[in-house]
Amino acid sequence: MRRFIASADSAAPLVIKSAVSPGKLKGYIYVEAYKQTHAREAILGLQNCSMGQWKQTLVPINEMVDALSVTAKRVEVKVRQWVKMTRGIYKGDLAQVTEVDDSRGLVTVKLVPRIDIKALQETQAGVRRSDDPTPKRRSKGERPPQKFFNAETMRELKADVSLQDRVFHVFDGNRYREGYLVKMVPLSTLRIRDVTPSLDELQRFGAGDDAADGGPDGGANGASAGLAKLDVRSAGGGANEFSKGDVVEVREGDLAKLMGVVDRVE
Repeated sequence: MRRFIASADSAAPLVIKSAVSPGKLKGYIYVEAYKQTHAREAILGLQNCSMGQWKQTLVPINEMVDALSVTAKRVEVKVRQWVKMTRGIYKGDLAQVTEVDDSRGLVTVKLVPRIDIKALQETQAGVRRSDDPTPKRRSKGERPPQKFFNAETMRELKADVSLQDRVFHVFDGNRYREGYLVKMVPLSTLRIRDVTPSLDELQRFGAGDDAADGGPDGGANGASAGLAKLDVRSAGGGANEFSKGDVVEVREGDLAKLMGVVDRVE
């Protein structure tokens, strides 16, 4: 096709429609043209096409569709699967699938929000001028830290927070539930394969329920309560005894069947 493009403005342009070499049929080149001579001229002088320059075969009509059919690669996404965001301020952040819409290629995920609390605090404190109501732009590459959504804290900052369907809190056009941001995104904006959350990511991700309730410890109670859902896999440990360094497996909840290492027992 490069030869076709290069000859388009010449005195003798190639008279072909397309050229393709399917990966499933190695060693074959298919040239679409009205005449055999046009196809022969397209491959004249090309390396690895010496045999084709002497003999061109018309593909039988009943084989044309099979020869050029393309099978779309279907990406399987399951509810509760771990994924990574690939765009925007959440690029690289861990997320969990909560709903899949195959017909539209959309996936609903939940993740730890990145709300610019500092900008809201400046607004409440009157740091910005009255004629400059927009938040100050962050420098390139800088983004707000991860922090679970707390409706009471946001209202204290005079943020416009509403309740939707008695389940979601809505702020700045986004929906939040149990501290998590619930977002519908195109499947193409997610990294799906080979996503294995680190222990640090799981700890940050698993404190959402308590943080949403406004707990003063920022999720420690939720983490302690989660001990009841762990199955000890450390030699010599009792069913309800945990020690730092024990290898454990989560038995229930969003993190079920994931392995981890005990970092702290309270």
